[in-house]
Amino acid sequence: MLGLSIIFAVEDTLFTKSSTVLYDFYLDISPQIGYAIAAFCIAVILFTAFVFKNRYLEILGLFGAGIFTLIILSGYLLGFPNIGSIMLAVWTLSTFMTIADTVNILEDEKEKKSNEN
Repeated sequence: MLGLSIIFAVEDTLFTKSSTVLYDFYLDISPQIGYAIAAFCIAVILFTAFVFKNRYLEILGLFGAGIFTLIILSGYLLGFPNIGSIMLAVWTLSTFMTIADTVNILEDEKEKKSNEN
């Protein structure tokens, strides 16, 4: 839904023309190297969370990865509507479901500790 909201907000001629200005809009926000740096930072956060087994850092990294993927997916869906976009949509959904799973694990650990005391 976030990807669709970005498309509908930015692409004024979505239903009237076959060309897109969404990629120009993305380049106005940030150069391509900016998106590469954002993706690299998210990867570093996720790797650090894996190494230190820090759940909160993992949640932060997964949330960032989900938002970043939704933004890139919105442009991909508009520019290349094919089977690859379905793969990205499933990956994005699984990222957010992993966040929910991680939060549930943290809550279970808190309940277990409170029951032990």
